[in-house]
Amino acid sequence: AQVSLGTLGVIAKVKLRVVPAKRLHYQGYRKRLADCLANLEQYKRENAHFEFFWLPYTEWVQAKFLNETGDPPSKNTLWGNFNKIVLENWVYWLLCASSRAIPRLSKSVCRISASSIANVEEINYSHRLFSTPRMVRFQEMEYNIPAEHTSAVINEIQECIERHQFAVNFPLECRFVHSDDIWLSPAYQRESAYIAVHMFKGMPYHAYFHHIEEIF
Repeated sequence: AQVSLGTLGVIAKVKLRVVPAKRLHYQGYRKRLADCLANLEQYKRENAHFEFFWLPYTEWVQAKFLNETGDPPSKNTLWGNFNKIVLENWVYWLLCASSRAIPRLSKSVCRISASSIANVEEINYSHRLFSTPRMVRFQEMEYNIPAEHTSAVINEIQECIERHQFAVNFPLECRFVHSDDIWLSPAYQRESAYIAVHMFKGMPYHAYFHHIEEIF
């Protein structure tokens, strides 16, 4: 089944082994890209899950750390809900739509987004922390690379964006997975990083994705 469901015949019955829902302690911080790249190995080693989002044309990232905990879930707050629904969706959509109409505003959108990154902390079940409201539509391209090349690839992407001056207003996402023994897995016997680039729906993305793909 790990190789490919149905490859060896018709699947008539599937048995799933499940575990109790896990609670995670989520911490999010605004960090400089250079500091984040310099501490990648420590962040990966000390956390069950680590990822970061870099805003092009800025030196800032949103770094996310998640670790299992036995503590009870945090209470919902008015500010937390306002941040997730209004700021991260409706306000962000307005910013992206403005740069779609006037592409030269894309850099400003990235800088505004970077300046608004807040330090946050929350405890909740994994399926709630990993699944967040996303009402802003976008195009995405993601590649898996050997984890040890992460810093070099990010730096090349940064240079490429600066060189071509792409009108990009969406962050780059980078997350990590451990190696496994699944034959068709992108992480087969290899510590891996997944790097994804995005473009707001309706904005030209082919040239941007093409040049970034050459780096991968």
